[in-house]
Amino acid sequence: MQAARLILPALVMASACGARSGLLDPRDGSSNHPATTPDTARACSSAADCDDGSPCTEEICTPAGYCDHRPLPMGSRRTYPIKGLISRGFVQGNQVHGIVREDLGGALSELRLQRMTLDGPQGAGTFLARIDDYRAWDSSAAHTGSGVALVSGLNSGLELRFSSRPDVVETISPGGIFVHLNWTGSHLLASTDLGYNCALAWADQDGHWISNKLDYTTGACGTSQIGSTGLPPQGRPAGFSSKGEAVYFSIDAQGKLTRLSATLDKQRVETFSFSSPGPKHYHSFVAALFGDRVGAQWVQTGDDWRSGSQVKMAVLSAADLRLAGAAPHSGVDVTYSMYMDTVHCEGRFVGVWYRYASSGPSEGWVWQMTRDGTLLGPPVSLGQAASEAGIVEAHCVPGGVIILRYEEAIALSCPG
Repeated sequence: MQAARLILPALVMASACGARSGLLDPRDGSSNHPATTPDTARACSSAADCDDGSPCTEEICTPAGYCDHRPLPMGSRRTYPIKGLISRGFVQGNQVHGIVREDLGGALSELRLQRMTLDGPQGAGTFLARIDDYRAWDSSAAHTGSGVALVSGLNSGLELRFSSRPDVVETISPGGIFVHLNWTGSHLLASTDLGYNCALAWADQDGHWISNKLDYTTGACGTSQIGSTGLPPQGRPAGFSSKGEAVYFSIDAQGKLTRLSATLDKQRVETFSFSSPGPKHYHSFVAALFGDRVGAQWVQTGDDWRSGSQVKMAVLSAADLRLAGAAPHSGVDVTYSMYMDTVHCEGRFVGVWYRYASSGPSEGWVWQMTRDGTLLGPPVSLGQAASEAGIVEAHCVPGGVIILRYEEAIALSCPG
């Protein structure tokens, strides 16, 4: 929303050596200026004509007389402890609805939805369901327009509930640990792990299973460990294509990148060769699809699980999964997919990751990248996590991003 009138220098794209992947890289360090987003349909005589209402952009009236919007770094951090938050949620308007679990004694627990904005929790939670099972590993929710659907992963199967009938449960088998539920615009899509494989299941907008079983996939989950050390993988869509397909990415230890495009009727699998300088093994590829770009984070490591481990982020082309900008940005550390998320917010890719700690708290970081791979500002520290346990989800809202982690929400705001 900040205004400026600039004469922009030409951006020179740097060439890179070695094999290229077909993924879009969220960052590019080759330019001194963050990439802008042209608004060629909007004529201007000054930057004041280009205000898009977002505090996350600087408005530019170019010499050619049209508007550009340059993303500004998010950096103002606020942390809100929320007892029972299990790091799953969905966005409606400017709010994130996160799932809170309260133990009621024995095997009984109650799930509620807690509304959150960049200013913190809003009001009391809304009741979702009571679950009477010690093995209720994970739950995820989505809003369909008709109401809120809730899916929970148990040893016995995936349980599906709907807000208009919280005591009615529909179950398909087998079960899973990590669960993701997404609304595609026409159907609910559940993704879950089955050991070190993943599976998908579909439901309608009123929360009734369409699938009669979980369908194993190729490509919904990637390798999240090297050797005997690691954590179960997570299957989460990177986004949805213009054809309405749910798109998943995964990588194996040797660098084979897989793209799965799934609809209710079919699954389509493509493989690509991926190469990045550094340690020779790959795992935990976590990506976000936005238009013709893919922002991606992944981990590279040596023969030993900690040997020279590096966390990396880059922007790739959605068409061929090759680098779309500068070489990947990297940090020397170790993490796994359950502690990572990548989203596209306010004109930039946002990569969130927490350092893996075998016990005790761990520090988290946020990287921001433009669509040409330019790193937008320095990394932002998320401080020490309250606990080592838990998964990480990031959700975009107007003016910033809300990060859900075990029993805490962190809001990053733009400077406007």
